[in-house]
Amino acid sequence: MSSETRPRLSRRLAWRLTLWYGGILILSLAVSFVVFFVVVNSVMRHRTDTWLMEEAHGTQDALRRGGRLAVTQELMQETTESGNNDIFFRIFDTAGQLLEGSDLRSWQQINFESHIPALTGERESSFQTWVGNGPHSSVRVLTTSLAPGVVLQLGFNETEDVRLMARSERLAALIMGVLVLMAVLVGWGTARRAVGDVELLTAAARDIASGKWDTRVPVTPRGDEIEQLAVTFNIMIDRVNAILTTMRQTNDNIAHELRSPIARMRGWAETTLMRPNVEAHARDMAATTVEACDRLLETINGMLDIAEAETRSDAWPMGPVDLEAVLRDACELFDPVAEQKNISIRLESPGPCMVNANLHQLQRALANIIDNAVKYAPQGAAVIVLLNRAGPQIVATVKNPGPGILPADLPHIFERFFRGEASRTVSGSGLGLSLAHAIIQAHSGTIKATSMPGQWTEFTLCLPAATVSQTPTAPARQG
Repeated sequence: MSSETRPRLSRRLAWRLTLWYGGILILSLAVSFVVFFVVVNSVMRHRTDTWLMEEAHGTQDALRRGGRLAVTQELMQETTESGNNDIFFRIFDTAGQLLEGSDLRSWQQINFESHIPALTGERESSFQTWVGNGPHSSVRVLTTSLAPGVVLQLGFNETEDVRLMARSERLAALIMGVLVLMAVLVGWGTARRAVGDVELLTAAARDIASGKWDTRVPVTPRGDEIEQLAVTFNIMIDRVNAILTTMRQTNDNIAHELRSPIARMRGWAETTLMRPNVEAHARDMAATTVEACDRLLETINGMLDIAEAETRSDAWPMGPVDLEAVLRDACELFDPVAEQKNISIRLESPGPCMVNANLHQLQRALANIIDNAVKYAPQGAAVIVLLNRAGPQIVATVKNPGPGILPADLPHIFERFFRGEASRTVSGSGLGLSLAHAIIQAHSGTIKATSMPGQWTEFTLCLPAATVSQTPTAPARQG
């Protein structure tokens, strides 16, 4: 995963967390405001309806005491005392004719003709909200029967209450917007902080996976779960690193201890071969011993080289190297071997391609790849070596026809001592590709293989292009 993709993924996670925080807050605020306004509106409406009912009951008492004239006087006094012309009343008879009413000249926005009550002959009450324009845009009206054949309509202008609720809603929306913005900022900062700690763990795990076993997660003394995770992670890596170091040291010690006695055995066999009057079977046995010792020494040296590439590559001197020149020399090195099989090696390159590498180790890796291609190419075939630039990467491809690699074997070809079915009849230790893989990885590069069984095999190497302008290291002639 590229360094550009990692921040993009982390930002994506931070945004998801922020959206969750913000979404939960928005939902909570919305529910709270809705409940608040529903309750307030219900309380205000209940207050108005209660006042209207109380006035209606007072009107009924006045009707019983002094008849319709007393009702009219009381209601006229009530509308006059309101001062703001916020109350009106109308009294109808059994035929729906208007008997008495307040001054309705300032209520022109209300269509009173469409609100003549229908008499049922029963003492019942109903509430309605009339909608108009201007100062009487919302009127709460009680229609009730005062006595048989007498109906009272009593209205209260609640426009101010409606406007107050509208202003409150706008204020609540503004407050909600400010709180949401604060929540997003706080949520983003909190999420970034949490994701930042996770990024440190991820970066450390990635470095360790690439072979940097000295990498540790920075621990910030905060006493939270992330700190505990970082401490536990570092302890785990310390223990794993100690185990791997012990295993490597043991393997190295075994390899070193084996190399000396095998070298002595080879020397004894050579001494036997050099003596005069050695019987033929003894000479054959000594020659076989020398050959076996050479194979063992080659295997042991290969294991030690791979261990060095995996653990001590930081000590290699690095510098700008012309990959085209290294490939050209490697092709010339294997030309004699290829000519014996009537194989041609062709290099196609756009020109010098500089990489930051250790020249000697890079020569070894490329030599192993080209040797492998020549070894498995059939008679009269051609091995193609391509070199290209791909942005910040230099890509080298080595392709040869031949038996190919089975799909089941392809994931294992860079493992130590692995040999597929097609390679079991060819001499080798099974360490060449493992060494090339370790060297390329030590140069922060990648190597992969693709194959079509029975047709061709292709190895692709990607190395970072050199970023500094220095005198390139001249390839040393191999041979």
